[in-house]
Amino acid sequence: MFPDIIVNNVGGNENLKDPLCSVNDWQGVLNLNLLHTIEINNFFIPYMKKKRWGRICHISSISALENQGHPAYCSAKAAVNAYVRSVGRYLAKDKIVMNCIMPGAILTENGYWDIIKKSNKKIYNNYAKNRMAIERMGLASEITNFVIFACSEYASFSVGSAFLVDGGQGKSFQQR
Repeated sequence: MFPDIIVNNVGGNENLKDPLCSVNDWQGVLNLNLLHTIEINNFFIPYMKKKRWGRICHISSISALENQGHPAYCSAKAAVNAYVRSVGRYLAKDKIVMNCIMPGAILTENGYWDIIKKSNKKIYNNYAKNRMAIERMGLASEITNFVIFACSEYASFSVGSAFLVDGGQGKSFQQR
């Protein structure tokens, strides 16, 4: 049995701090965020083609669109979006829909924002108030709802699409 649905939900910046880090550091971030998911997809797509149905959803990031992290991470997530857009078009003829979700700041237990909230509530509250249009961080369940949609029959027309789910975090939407 092979899956009808793949959700590629892995990512990170490998704790890089130096924006001018080595090519090997960049390669590690690209492997984690993009290349391993391509390997997974390449293994299962032939089976989806035989069935003439499948859903592939990548978890990208708002960082794909604007500087929200280390340059290697932002670049890797932008590459995920480009991969989804181009390969998604190719797969559409076989009734395979590939999309990606671009979350903004999400509050998860022991995650980045949870650590900030516990260690420096002032920074956390300031960020939520000044960067998030909804004045709070997102919840994993709010991303899950978009993943469920992207993996359903209802997403049949959203070929190679990228869904921004960021609570209004994006700078291009900030009031001035």
